[in-house]
Amino acid sequence: MNKSIKLIHQPRRMASLIVVLLLIGIIGLEVILYLNIRWVSLARRDIANDQVRLKTLNRAQQIFPFNDEVNLELGRWWLTQAQSPHFSYEERIKGLKKAMNYLEQAIRLNPGSYRAHFYLAQVGQVLRFEEKIPFSPISEFKKAALLTTYNEEVYFQAGRHLFSLWNELSPEDKEITWQLLANVITPNNPDHLEEILPSWEYNGASEEVLNKLLPQDARLYRVVADYLARRGIKHELRLIKLAQAEMMEFDQARRLYFQALNQAQISQFRRAEQAFQEAYGLLQRIKFYQALIGEKLIEESDFYVFSKEIKKNIAFLRLSRGENFSSVKTLLLSYLDEEDDVDALENFINYLRQKMEIQGSKIANQEKFLFFYLESLVDYKKGAFSQLSERIRSQGVFIQDNILDFPAEVADLWRIVAESYLNQDFVYDSLEYFEKALMIKPKDMNILLGLMETYERLNREDKIEEVSLRIAEIIREREEKFRSTPLLPGKTTNFQILASRNTRRLKIIFDLADSRVSPLVGVIINGRIEREGFLKSPEIEVETDFKVGINQVEITSYNTEIRCLKMMVE
Repeated sequence: MNKSIKLIHQPRRMASLIVVLLLIGIIGLEVILYLNIRWVSLARRDIANDQVRLKTLNRAQQIFPFNDEVNLELGRWWLTQAQSPHFSYEERIKGLKKAMNYLEQAIRLNPGSYRAHFYLAQVGQVLRFEEKIPFSPISEFKKAALLTTYNEEVYFQAGRHLFSLWNELSPEDKEITWQLLANVITPNNPDHLEEILPSWEYNGASEEVLNKLLPQDARLYRVVADYLARRGIKHELRLIKLAQAEMMEFDQARRLYFQALNQAQISQFRRAEQAFQEAYGLLQRIKFYQALIGEKLIEESDFYVFSKEIKKNIAFLRLSRGENFSSVKTLLLSYLDEEDDVDALENFINYLRQKMEIQGSKIANQEKFLFFYLESLVDYKKGAFSQLSERIRSQGVFIQDNILDFPAEVADLWRIVAESYLNQDFVYDSLEYFEKALMIKPKDMNILLGLMETYERLNREDKIEEVSLRIAEIIREREEKFRSTPLLPGKTTNFQILASRNTRRLKIIFDLADSRVSPLVGVIINGRIEREGFLKSPEIEVETDFKVGINQVEITSYNTEIRCLKMMVE
């Protein structure tokens, strides 16, 4: 009986023992897996020291060699080490081989690991030149891209590396590469295009490839143009891309202009002003590179119409918000400088007059003077010389009282009334006001030239010579004060030159002694590109229609540092 009981309890003990052992095994396995995953996580994110990181990964692999993530991280570690310049050639090759072995093991454990395929492809890109490898880097990059759901960084990196192998790709692989890059080279990620362009240059800088790669976006076209300038290659392509970018920016500015008009009509004034501002910013980027490629992509008359209308509308919207004339003076004066239509000028001043009437007695004296100044400029532009001269003469005391706050505007009023008298053949009256203007701005070229014309009418040869000498002296003094200026690569430097009525060309002298490459230099005068090309000598001459008075000159050396020694008008 006792023997029977023992026989019954023996299997039960064995079963219990097996259960206990299984539980211990499961717990032990969970501990191993926890430690394995924990060490991998630490090595991936929290350990900065390379050797400690390697030791942690090796420990994780020793306790559980079947985690593909451990092999992936070990492969990445050795790949990073192999790319270090501190190691010898033999050490780098040895590191690449270890990286390959770990990454291949990671793929065997998890064939769907796109990261393992991606890093293995990177290893193969280098190692294939040293020995025969059992895989194709191109195939591994393709697998990395195909195995992931949309991942912008993976798409870009896979596409970038495939693009670097462009001349080795089949037509099908080239199409895949284009598709990958098309998903990530967008206006929101211009840096991606920057990273691709060196590979494009290395593989022959094909315009056909670039055009297929580029979305039609002005910002990306400018990225390409800037890269070509820095590298000093394919200058004609750069000019084309800039001209095309400007055309796109003009089209966008035009759309924003009409959008702003519609928003203003439904009283969305804030949005309208924002759209006008965006349009204005786009127009300011346009330097008319189309002139350098011999194509007419932008109708210049349309450009100037939109430019002046946008300035006027921005100013009017601000005035409607309660801002004063002082805050929008620059916009209003710029509009007046460009507007020649009599009806438009009349509507302009009527709008400002209404704003004055609404404010009534609350309007400050400075605002009254600025309105008077703008009203006088409108009369001058309209050719209402008799009305203008009468108004200014009758308001002489009021004008004189504002000379401390507005000296430039007062001088301008004396000048335009002097020119009005000259247009009416009241030469002596003209002379009086030119001299009053000259007392405020003794070096103003428009005043001096007006004074010279007055003396010519009076046949005063002595005075004509005196004014001519003064003009020549002012220009000479300005040129003598010019200081040698460094032009840093890619940085635009602004200058001002003084031009008289007879100025036709600008001579610029550079110092090229320290330049190891032929400098690519662009010259923009008064907002228009006048010249861009590689310097073949230290001197260049630029011919254009200069404004009488101050002219803005922007000079950029795109690919190397040079110095601008001197600028002279002729």
